[in-house]
Amino acid sequence: SLYRSTAAVMSLFLDFPCLLSGCSKVISAAWCVVEPICAFSTNDHCISFYLEEGVSLERCRILRKSDATAIAWHPTAKVIAAGWGDGSISVWDLSPLSSSEVSPRDLADTLSSTCIFTDSSGQAPIRTVMWNPSATRLVSANNSGAILIWKADNRGGLSLFKGISIGSGVTCAVFTPLSLGLVQTDALAQGLSSSLFLGTRRGSVHYIDDLGRVSEVQTLGAYIDHMLFFEKKSRLVVLTRTFILAQLEIRSDCKVVPIMKMKVSVAGGSPERGIKHVCWAGPGIIAAATGEVPERSGLSVSKFNRSHAILCK
Repeated sequence: SLYRSTAAVMSLFLDFPCLLSGCSKVISAAWCVVEPICAFSTNDHCISFYLEEGVSLERCRILRKSDATAIAWHPTAKVIAAGWGDGSISVWDLSPLSSSEVSPRDLADTLSSTCIFTDSSGQAPIRTVMWNPSATRLVSANNSGAILIWKADNRGGLSLFKGISIGSGVTCAVFTPLSLGLVQTDALAQGLSSSLFLGTRRGSVHYIDDLGRVSEVQTLGAYIDHMLFFEKKSRLVVLTRTFILAQLEIRSDCKVVPIMKMKVSVAGGSPERGIKHVCWAGPGIIAAATGEVPERSGLSVSKFNRSHAILCK
């Protein structure tokens, strides 16, 4: 189901079911930034699209021979990048069938998906795809630690910029804004993009600038499940599979300094499962979804039977 809040002061959520075929299970989900469209990748090799009231965009459905293991919407367009279980990368444009302006209520009848880029040279399942905030770069990373940095044009088309290997499977990634001063010495880098941090299976945190220069900045000793950037205090928040939450301050002199490390208490949590998902719930407040996923069909935020709030100070 999709849930929509109807009030600014007190949240009232309405439940809109999204119907899936058979016993399909959700791999990942992502909301489009420019239109109320949610994309779901499922284990039947499909990416499905739904409007905020659960209406299916049938003409936009993408079907391939392997599962989409990672998806990411373009920051400024109805364009979605997908990484696949066979190592492929593709970019799809959701465009109206006609050139006339379309109202949100008519999207279901007018949108269709068109592949504008594909690369099938990869060998390992893609773990992460992520656009930078200015949409000039796409980063893809796979389970073996191979990272590809792609240049992106204004339509979302890609050309390979640089390939990197860090020797350990990538698990998560987060971009930071240029204002941090991490890339200030190179005029080309200043004009291109923001900086990227990656987490790995072995627990290392790597920093990559827009020119593809990579350095290991921290080791936490356990599988990194999630990373978020706390912009107000220029901190990287890292959560490991063993429920260790670390805050790393990113300073203007390019140094990454540990500020805090703590054990997160999760009722019923185990290192085998980890924490399913995290997101910002407010300034310095992280919402975390944990626990077993009930065996049921369809999509629902309430699949996670426990939630927790973590305060970053």
